[in-house]
Amino acid sequence: MKKILVPTDFSETAKNAANYAIELAKLIKAEVILLHVFDVPVSVSDISIVMSSPQEMKNLNVHEMKKHESELKAKHDGSIIISGITKMGLIFDEVNHFVHQQKIDLIVMGINGAGRVSEVVIGSNTTRVVKNINCSTIIVPEKAKFKQLKNIAFACDYNHVEGSKAVDKLIEFVKLVDAQLIVINIGKHAEKQTYSNNLAMGLLEYIFENTNKSLEIPAAIDYSIHERKDDDVVQGINRFVDKHNADLLVMIPRKHSFISSLFHESNTKKMAFHSHIPVLTFHDE
Repeated sequence: MKKILVPTDFSETAKNAANYAIELAKLIKAEVILLHVFDVPVSVSDISIVMSSPQEMKNLNVHEMKKHESELKAKHDGSIIISGITKMGLIFDEVNHFVHQQKIDLIVMGINGAGRVSEVVIGSNTTRVVKNINCSTIIVPEKAKFKQLKNIAFACDYNHVEGSKAVDKLIEFVKLVDAQLIVINIGKHAEKQTYSNNLAMGLLEYIFENTNKSLEIPAAIDYSIHERKDDDVVQGINRFVDKHNADLLVMIPRKHSFISSLFHESNTKKMAFHSHIPVLTFHDE
């Protein structure tokens, strides 16, 4: 991972996410790019209203970005490369374009706990980014602070484990930060011993304990696999995370699995708001 993108609206929630991204960048030796996207308000009223021109809006936002960038550089003492970009447009479209144009490895976004998504990602843009942009993404709750990544929890539904690029990415990340991986499968029937579950667990064990040729690195990692029964998957995951002192929760938002249902807007909020730790998502594409 070399480039981390942080969409920001300069709110306290977004600034907290930026600080989290910078601390992570120090650990993995990456650079941080701040992206602020603004749009020009359009008046639909017959009443004459004095509005700023696009150029004036751009100048104001560029000034705010330079100020934010300077503050972060001063706070972190120039230990990593931090740069700021200001764009006019729609946040989702600009993030999507920037990810592909700049070959971004990771997106870090803030989310607040007041029952609504931060202005960084207005409305459903959090879930749109997570589900539709092919880039690993960390959602940082507003009060979450970066700390050494010792324990990483992986919420796994056992579907499509073999040949999963997302699992490859997970292994690479766990090794990069030198953490312990705690795999958890939660569901109404999770504790029942079934042939498919046993097969999936065995496959995961094989993947974690053997060399992954596609990554060209030893895949052996410190891990454990757990199964828990819970009617409320979101609550079950959060309870497990708290019990095992996880520093980060990893999920794969596939289209056809119970994990996918967690990335509907209401459940994404529920997951992020009820969890005091960041949520990292990997894609299979």
